[in-house]
Amino acid sequence: MAPEDPQTDFLLLCAHELRTSLTANKWLFEMLLKNELGPVTEEQRVLFTQALAANAHMGTVTKELLKAIHDNTGVIAFTPVSIDLTALCREVVQEFSNLAKKHTLSLQGVYEGIASVQGDATKLRIILHNLLDNAIKYSSPHTSITVRVFSTASQATLTVTNYGPGITLERLPHIFSRFNSTTIDEINGIGLYGSKSLVEQHHGTITVTSIPDETTTFTVSLPLEFAK
Repeated sequence: MAPEDPQTDFLLLCAHELRTSLTANKWLFEMLLKNELGPVTEEQRVLFTQALAANAHMGTVTKELLKAIHDNTGVIAFTPVSIDLTALCREVVQEFSNLAKKHTLSLQGVYEGIASVQGDATKLRIILHNLLDNAIKYSSPHTSITVRVFSTASQATLTVTNYGPGITLERLPHIFSRFNSTTIDEINGIGLYGSKSLVEQHHGTITVTSIPDETTTFTVSLPLEFAK
């Protein structure tokens, strides 16, 4: 472990507190699903199951973050395995469906066959989480968000399209820059910056096209296979 450092110690403490809260949430969701706190409806059971899955994902991310801080590497381990990108996207779209409804948005997935890639499931999930969070945040009410997955002979492609104010021509070249937002409350830029880094770890590319006051589409292209 690296020598003691106040900043590192603070990050470790924050990550530890986050893990503690996630563990408490896990117990609560499991108790609810087992009817230990009273009967639940089928609709509630679906919601609790989705919340438990999201909680588990954050637990994995927090564990990797703690290890990166502990080892003073600043790098979260990358462990590629064979992944069905289509199946993963189905899961995440279902996970975000209720959040979309809360914002009066329709979230739909279009899946054109199996798209298998070599990658890290946690990191691919983070990429899609960031793109969907971004799409929900910047969509006009009562519009739709479409996640599409398809593959060619050499690559798998994921697109996320939403309808809203779009991205101005001035901001478009900087959309994947670190801290491209103007205030600490608008930290969406970090999500896109981090997503680009994760896509590149997978030897892929991420691009964006936007028509102001119409549509914005983020496109992630990943090789079906790559050298580890």
